[in-house]
Amino acid sequence: MDLTKKLDKKCRRMGHRQYAQKKLFKGRSILNELNRDYI
Repeated sequence: MDLTKKLDKKCRRMGHRQYAQKKLFKGRSILNELNRDYI
């Protein structure tokens, strides 16, 4: 998924890479949380 790579770039920039990688296992919920945080 290049979505996860895209999100990983954003997260790495914000210093949340570990948080994001934990959430990646949940799939859709990471998208929802990131959308809430970044938009």
